[in-house]
Parts: sequence; structure tokens; C-alpha cells
Amino acid sequence: MEGFLTHGSSIYHRLVALYTRQSDGQLLRCTNKHLEQHWDEVRYATQDSFDGKDHASPATQMQLPLRPVIKDTTANGSTSVILLERQNDSHEHILGVLVKVDNTEPNECLDDFFMDLVLRCTQQTVQPCDSQDQSADLDSIEEKVVDLFENSIRNVAPDDQWPTTGRAFFLRQLKHYTRLNSKIELVLPAFPCKSSNPDKVGNDLPDRGEMIALTTLHNFVRSVEDIYKPGAQVLIVSDGHVFSDCIGVEDSMVDAYGSKLREMNETIKNSFEDGGRQRARFQGLSEMLKLQRSDIEGENLADRLELEELKHPIEQIPINDDAETSRRLLMQGFRANTDELRGRIDAKDPSALALYRDFSRFMLEDLQRNEYTEDLSKSKLRRLSSKVAFEMIERNQAYSNMIEMMFPYHLRLSIHAHNNAGPKFGDAAGSHDLLHVPTPWHGCIVELAGHKDLYMTKVEKVEEAIEEKKVIGAWVAPTPQKNQKR
Repeated sequence: MEGFLTHGSSIYHRLVALYTRQSDGQLLRCTNKHLEQHWDEVRYATQDSFDGKDHASPATQMQLPLRPVIKDTTANGSTSVILLERQNDSHEHILGVLVKVDNTEPNECLDDFFMDLVLRCTQQTVQPCDSQDQSADLDSIEEKVVDLFENSIRNVAPDDQWPTTGRAFFLRQLKHYTRLNSKIELVLPAFPCKSSNPDKVGNDLPDRGEMIALTTLHNFVRSVEDIYKPGAQVLIVSDGHVFSDCIGVEDSMVDAYGSKLREMNETIKNSFEDGGRQRARFQGLSEMLKLQRSDIEGENLADRLELEELKHPIEQIPINDDAETSRRLLMQGFRANTDELRGRIDAKDPSALALYRDFSRFMLEDLQRNEYTEDLSKSKLRRLSSKVAFEMIERNQAYSNMIEMMFPYHLRLSIHAHNNAGPKFGDAAGSHDLLHVPTPWHGCIVELAGHKDLYMTKVEKVEEAIEEKKVIGAWVAPTPQKNQKR
């Protein structure tokens, strides 16, 4: 779904590097290999010590050589960058971020906020574990973990590039953790909310489909533990509030769905006989953006930062203030160039146009059955579907950019179809792309007597079969099976 939008003036597009260093200035890791080679030119501007409750340095503006460090082939000389550092929670290391100065519409308050946000939120450091046998053959262990992913939850795409480039990319990311004897971290944007289309789903809350998908992830991590003792963890970053206002789902319904998912995840965790290790956990958009901090107040924050208002194609949908602030922050900090996207669609760029048309068709189908839009004429529904499609593509790209920036070393999974060349890898745990095979939140699970397999379909198909007396059926609450491992 993503990957063709690369330009913009947001903090994401102006990022030079994220790095971790020791208090003496020694660089431990950096997302920009070119900056690593010129670290001495940055090191002099770093702080020797940190004082105060926040353990943050003042932002520093400096000049850096443009070509070797920022890899900009369009200009010579140097460019202005802003440097900000913050101690990590354990005070063991110092995290830093470098961004290019915005010369188009400079907003120092906004830049300071997002740079500090990135340092508070980004997952740059890993914690070593004591559980792995240091004499173990790490090369062999790493290959086995990659084999496990390949043969269990990897979603094989028609143009799959896993054998040629993807496997090697996955292995390189894996080494960020295994070489430090640390827990492997994966991130998966998924589980937004149930579809608002009653022809597809039975209710607004998680059901057996979500139970199966979550259990699959837990079982995958449990299998990793058999190979690599520190284990792994999947962070599920729910994107429900990213799109909810676009698809006719109230923010309160997203919250209710997410709350039940966490309860379901806890139930699955406790079904294992090892005392319930945290193999999968959830994080929503407002949690990622740290809106629960005591020094942040929703509406006041939006006003203080002069955040742009968002377009709401479905105007009558109720809006939650915190969710809306999160969406506005997301778009202000990570959106791509709107004019470029529109231009590519108008110019009939194959990938952009295909995605736009797919989204338009998908949304037309759902909005015909949405309580806020089902009374609209067909022509108005088509126009609305086109507006929603464009807005969703923009937000989807911004969310993808944020995940990339916040989780630079995580193994990135996706429910959408990818060629598996990296940095994203298709995950079949939750089924496939929402534009093709239904995910748990776009369908329902059907169990037929005498059949060993389960089936995923639309609710309307089941209801039709029951009404026509082809089958006898009823809803059954999902229950996890006791896992006997460990």
C-alpha cells in the first residue's frame, strides 16, 4: 500500500539521523551510516552532562557538510541542522536526533516539540538479557529464527522477493538484537476496529477471528523462545484512530474494540503454562504520541503548536478530542506532499492510480451500508468514496512514516501485501490485505460441523444460508485453548 511517496517538509522528511551514544561521546548506534563516518563533526556539539528533571539538552543549531552526511546530491557545501539530545529512561545512554532546518515554513516550536517527541517515543536502545547461552552458535540460531518466520507467519506475495533480498534484510535487522543478546522486537500496525459494514461483521467487538490472529502471533513468539532464549515480542500498534473518522466509525467504538482486544490478549497470554509471558502487547496512536503525559493537554497543545485542521469527509461523525489531536499531530509531523500525491493520480501514475481506485471501490462498498452515509445518492456516495480514499492514502503514508521513524530497528510486519524485499514483511497471522482477502476485522469466522478447517467470509453469506435453511447456525463466543507448552 505504501512506498511511492517520498517528498515533504515534515520532521520525517527532514530527518538526518537518530543515534545513541555514551556520556563520553562514543557513538553506539546510528540510523545514518554516512553520519557515523563524520561523527567527530557532530560530537563537539553534544552535551557532556544533563541536569534537571527532564534530562534533556537545549536544541543546538549547527552546520554539517551536505553531501557526505546528508547524502544530498543536489547541493554542495553545508546545511543547517538542529541537534537535540535526551537521556534514556535508565540514564545509561544518551539519545540524539538531527534534522535539517525547515527553510520553507520554519516553526521552531513545532520542530522542538516533534524532536523531543521522537526522542521520548523512538525505540533506539535494546536491553541485554542474561538468559542466552553466550557459547551458543549465534549464526545458526539466527538462521533458525529466520526459517521459523519464513515457514510460519510470512505472507507469500505473487512477486515475492524474500529469497533474493528479503531474507538477508530480515537477518540484518535481527542481528541488532541477537548480537546484543536482547529480546527480538517486532512491530505490526493492525487491529484498527471492526468494519462499519454490517454485511461483513457481526458486531463492533473482537471475535474468533481476532482470537485466532492473536494466538498465531503468541505461538510464533513462543516458538522463537525454543530457538533463542531471550525470546521476542510483537508490538501491535493499532491504527484505528488514524482512519476511524474517514470510514464512519466513532472514536469511542475504536476505544471499545481496543479495550476488548487487550482483554483477549491477556486471556491468551494466561493460557500458556509458563505463567504468562508478555509475547504481544498493544499501543494506540495517542500512546505512541505520549498524549498521556502530564505536561500535555489535548486542545491546548493543538492551539499552541498551531496544528492544521484535518478534513473530515463524513462531517457528522462524532470526534473525540484526544483522538483528533493525535491525528493532527500525525499528519503535521509525518505527512508526505499532498500536491505530489494528487499530481501522480491525475497523471495516472500506475501504482498511485491503482491504489486510489482500489480504495475508492472498497470504501464505496462500505459506505453504502454505513449509518452516516447509507441514505446518500449513488453519485454522492461515489464522490464521497473518492474523497475518503485520498484522505486514507495520505494518512496511511503518514502512519507508515511514523512507524519507520519511531521503530528504526524493529522488524516491521504488515497485514498488507508486500514483496517481502524489506523493510516491511507481510504477516499472514491476520489474513491478507484489506483490499483482497478479508482480515478478522472485515469478516467473520465460520466453523462447519464435520469440517476440520475454519472459514472466513462475510456475515451476509452466513445469514443468507441460515435464512434459506441451508444450514443451522448461531454465534459462539471465542475461547482460547490451553497451551501445553512450558
